[in-house]
Amino acid sequence: MRQIFRAGLFSIAVLAATTAAGRADEGCCADLEERLLELEETAAKKGNRKVKLEISGHINQAILFWDDGGERDAYQLMNSNSSDRIRLFGTATISPDLKAGYLLEMGLRLDSTGRADQFGDGNADEDLRPRQSAWFVESKTFGALTLGRGSPATDDIISFNLGGTNVAGSPNLPLLGGNFFTRDTAADTLNTLSSGNTISLRWRRFFEQLDTPQSEMIRYDSPLLFGFAASASWGGDDYWDVALRYARFTRDYKFAFGIGYFENRNEDSSTLGWPSGGDTEPNAGDTRIKELKGSVSFLHEPTGLFASGAYVHRVFDGDDLGTLTFACFSSGDALLIQAFVDCGNRPDFDYYWVTAGLRRNWFAIGSTSIYGEYAHSKDGVTGLNVAVSSAIGGDIDYVTKSSLNMWGFGLVQRISPAAMDIYFSYRHLDADVRGLETTGDIVSAPLDDFDMFMAGSRIRF
Repeated sequence: MRQIFRAGLFSIAVLAATTAAGRADEGCCADLEERLLELEETAAKKGNRKVKLEISGHINQAILFWDDGGERDAYQLMNSNSSDRIRLFGTATISPDLKAGYLLEMGLRLDSTGRADQFGDGNADEDLRPRQSAWFVESKTFGALTLGRGSPATDDIISFNLGGTNVAGSPNLPLLGGNFFTRDTAADTLNTLSSGNTISLRWRRFFEQLDTPQSEMIRYDSPLLFGFAASASWGGDDYWDVALRYARFTRDYKFAFGIGYFENRNEDSSTLGWPSGGDTEPNAGDTRIKELKGSVSFLHEPTGLFASGAYVHRVFDGDDLGTLTFACFSSGDALLIQAFVDCGNRPDFDYYWVTAGLRRNWFAIGSTSIYGEYAHSKDGVTGLNVAVSSAIGGDIDYVTKSSLNMWGFGLVQRISPAAMDIYFSYRHLDADVRGLETTGDIVSAPLDDFDMFMAGSRIRF
């Protein structure tokens, strides 16, 4: 379990990101061990005679400049790519093979890049909320068992990035500007309508909840074997997942990947934002969300060249309204739509993200990473009824095609003497949405592009 703490100090790009089994063996990861020891020296350490306590965390604040095609502004926000937090990590040795302990991690709920929109910078309650609270037992021989609120097996499985640029350009797109509304070019109005079965068309709708959220769970992590580590978890109101991670570090190259399967059968009030209002009682339907997701990263040490990629494939199954298209509803508009399309599950969702760049030690203070990135999502809102201001009634009744493209670039400068990163990033979003009106007419949503520039810094303690 100590490795959960250490991986959190270092980077989710490493094999051990938030996993108890992410131990780095000396044969392949000497430079990783050196970095972890350096970071651990910055942690405040205290405890009683039996349990050792370590305190760590980081502060990550930025300025976000945005332009939605009709309005532009700048906010000072917490960077949701790596939000502010504090950790308390305790361990106690039971025997040479066995230890026990706990991890308590609290996150600050502040105005952030993931919550802000055109109407404000997030309107957060500004409080301290638990991210993780769990105890563990870890055996060098048999692995680790964790119980409490924490990271499921597939948490951060899409985030492997040895370029060290996730703080500026994470593959988890909703964390940067995802809550902003799209703007209708023809009507010059934000697509904010949310009533009945119509959902507002925010940018995050095109790539909703890519990463597995932290939750109440029980989790097992295997020992590290030939660079591989396996994990499995179950919890919440009936989800389960499994994952496999691997890392190989040599003098000339670093390579890491992770792949996992996640299945969620929770009967939520809404399913990934749809439908608005959701089920009226927990057992009103049968929800099955199935996801295959993963990421891979490569770094060539002599040149500093790196490349990373992430992928998510999501399948909607079951007869809960949240997994079905608008043609399955009983509203008047849905009944008219049924003349043109059949009732069924929402189509599969696909998302991929790639980045590449150069990471070099040009300055004595730390490494510099320069990168470019691209992402594409398909069928994020296909089958749904979404707000489009210039359409009849302010919505497209049944989306038949939806996709999003993102491209961007940025820079991350590490300042090692201060355990600090300074970063700059730019992203451009554009989307294509087409669908049917109740008349059978085919329409397209005239959406403005969205641009963001972020500058900020993260400092660890």
